[in-house]
Amino acid sequence: MMDSNTHIQKPCPTDYNLVKKSPHPFLCSSERHRQVSQLMREVLIYKRLQAHRRLIKMISYSWSADEIDGYVIFEYMRVGSLEAYLASDAVITQSQQLDWCLQATEGIAFLHSSGVIHGDIKPENMVLDDSMCVQIIDFSGSSIDDLPPLCLESTRYFLPRPEPACNVQTDIFALGSSIYHVMQRAPPFEELDIDEIEERYKRQDFPELINVFCGSIIAVCWR
Repeated sequence: MMDSNTHIQKPCPTDYNLVKKSPHPFLCSSERHRQVSQLMREVLIYKRLQAHRRLIKMISYSWSADEIDGYVIFEYMRVGSLEAYLASDAVITQSQQLDWCLQATEGIAFLHSSGVIHGDIKPENMVLDDSMCVQIIDFSGSSIDDLPPLCLESTRYFLPRPEPACNVQTDIFALGSSIYHVMQRAPPFEELDIDEIEERYKRQDFPELINVFCGSIIAVCWR
C-alpha cells in the first residue's frame, strides 16, 4: 500500500478544458495493473457521488480487458492545487483561508455521508476552480463501503494507528492538518523530516496552536 499514486495527469490534446489521468507509460505491467485498479476505484466512487459543488466532474473513462491500460478524463482546473497556491506569493486574506477550510470540510462531510473515506486528505488533493473555491480530487486510493483503501495519507496528515485502515477519524485528522496548512500557509512541522514527524505524532506531540487561527478546531481534529 502506498501513500500516494504516480498516475500521469495532463491536459487532453483535443480539449484543454479537460485533463486525462492514466498509468505511467514506463511502469512494468504489474504496476500498471495496480494503477488501473486505482482508476477503477475512482470511477466506482464517482458513480456513487455523482455531481457535487466540492467535486470536479468526471467526463469519461475506459480501460483495457487485461486491465493494464486505461484512463479517466476530468474537467481541468486551471488555477491548480490549493497546496501550490498557498506556496505562491499570492495575497491571501484570512477570510479566503476560512472559506477554503469550510469548503474542504463541506466536501469531506459529503464524502462521509455517501459512504466514502478519502484516505489522502491534504491541500495537494484539493484544487481551486475559477471562483477560487475548493474542490476535492483523487479518489484512486479511497475506501467505499467495505472495500479497503488502496493508499494512505502522507506523513503530516497521517493519524498514527496499528492497522492501515481509513475511517472517519483518520480523514478528520488529515483535515485538521490541512486546516493548519491553509491557515499557516505551510504544512505541520514543515522543517522536520518524516521520521521525526512520525515519532512526534505517535507521542501526540503536535505543532503549537496557541497563535494559530482556528487552532481550537485543529486541536479537536487531532485528538
